[in-house]
Amino acid sequence: MRNRDSPFEGKSVMTLRQAFLDYCASEPGAPAVMSSNDPAGGMDRGQLLGLATAAATRLVAAGLGKGDSVVIALPTGPHFVPWYFGAQLIGAIAIPTEPFVSERRKPAQLEYLDKLAAIARPKALVVSAGATLQRQDVPQIDGFCIAEQLEGPTDPLTLPDPHIEPDDTAHIQFSSGSTGHPKGCVLSHRAVCANARAWVETFDYRRGETTFNWMPLFHDFGLMVGVIAPVVGGLASILMSTESFVSSPAVWLKRMSGVGPVHSAGPSSAMGLLRSRLALRPQKGLALHDVRSLVFAAEPIYPQVAVEFIELVQPFGFRADAFFGAYGMAETTVLASGRRGLKVDYVRENGPAVGSAATPATAADHTSAFVSVGPPIACTTVKVVDADGDALPERCIGHILLRSTCLLDSYLNAPAETQAVLSDGWLRTGDIGYLADGELYFVTRSKDLINVAGRKIAPADVDHAVSTSLGLPVSRVACFGQLGDTATEGIVIAIESRSDDAANMVQAAKLACYDRTGLTPVAVVICAVGSIPKTTSGKVRRQVLRETLANAEESYAPADVVDA
Repeated sequence: MRNRDSPFEGKSVMTLRQAFLDYCASEPGAPAVMSSNDPAGGMDRGQLLGLATAAATRLVAAGLGKGDSVVIALPTGPHFVPWYFGAQLIGAIAIPTEPFVSERRKPAQLEYLDKLAAIARPKALVVSAGATLQRQDVPQIDGFCIAEQLEGPTDPLTLPDPHIEPDDTAHIQFSSGSTGHPKGCVLSHRAVCANARAWVETFDYRRGETTFNWMPLFHDFGLMVGVIAPVVGGLASILMSTESFVSSPAVWLKRMSGVGPVHSAGPSSAMGLLRSRLALRPQKGLALHDVRSLVFAAEPIYPQVAVEFIELVQPFGFRADAFFGAYGMAETTVLASGRRGLKVDYVRENGPAVGSAATPATAADHTSAFVSVGPPIACTTVKVVDADGDALPERCIGHILLRSTCLLDSYLNAPAETQAVLSDGWLRTGDIGYLADGELYFVTRSKDLINVAGRKIAPADVDHAVSTSLGLPVSRVACFGQLGDTATEGIVIAIESRSDDAANMVQAAKLACYDRTGLTPVAVVICAVGSIPKTTSGKVRRQVLRETLANAEESYAPADVVDA
């Protein structure tokens, strides 16, 4: 659906700097950014421009100019936004990263920051006043800025024009991915603006409406929903801390209630958490009539979870056509495809082997069910190929490739990694899926497939079956393949639980796995909540989990490791 209220309408390509200046100049008194704790407060567009100008002035004083990079390590909240656009005003390159808010995590974060700095060589770092990080902790970065300390000129005319071109770098999105090491996706203004325009049009954003975001702003998903798309679409943005959602998922829906026409999004695991909480603790006072889009992506969307979630929120006014499934990754800026409404494809297939058919079936006799993540966005082409790179017809499972205006230019200072994923303008996503009626269906990550005696098992299928059997959120179950003495893989299942009843959990997990796949797992591991490693978008890092559990006796109490 095209949105005639988008600032991009009638314009070909913009830079984020120009988009931001147009946004602030069009309605200086209109609401811009607010905290969910105080929606009536916050800043209007004129105030945001003033603060962004002050941030830009501070960055210039720290020695930054066009093409220099600044690491922005701020929590999800209003302080992030002027610093991000302050960098854009002077042509600097923003690098969002995890905020320093935990003493326990500080050593690991410092190690990560040291690696990031070695790759990106940033000239400045922005942290909050309450950060656990101090200037002496980062001698390799010259500039050290406190986000709340913004003083100086507030008129952007005091800043030199950096003469930004569409192909200049807008920001670098560091992405760990679900199977690899952190890599910096170099994204141009052209790519980010094209993806933002597609986001606005796909999810029908309109001027004067509001976005609501709790996801980390150092993640591509949260950055688009909470910062970039509102500016491109002419909307206000309400930001809620990620910690608020983690401590009470239902607060997401509560704080969206009554704010007027609103758009939001989250990883698919968040939908599972909400479904579990709403089923156990029915909420009062929710008003979801004005939710115009609720987008789920970043992880597989499980059909039954989505159906039950929609049924639980419809009594509060939520419309089924406000549900959107989507697909994308940092390498495509964020978005590659999306569709309005839940569409489930019931199929018969013998495991997600490349080249196998996803034959249509009914809800009664299907072997698998997948949720459509929609047709590709306007500036993107999708094709599914076999192991040799030849295009496959519709309803043939294969490797997903993307060509898009929104693709990364490269991984920062990593030519070998770039060459491995980019070829002739096509991005090898590392995902397995199929096309049907022009819409994409995501099946699994290719590196996550479990090979049992030549049969391919999608781990997400096992995760879902086991979590449903145990009544747990799917985010607390993860399986992977473990090579055994017979030169074939066996299924290992890890379950996060506080329960003392390990024996019954193991038995239930075995039965659920067998019912779904016809295979019995070789081992079931009961581990502490929070033990399953995930990326910033919530994807399970199965290879890291496999390595962690390879010496399970050292990582977990022996009684917790149960052979199946």
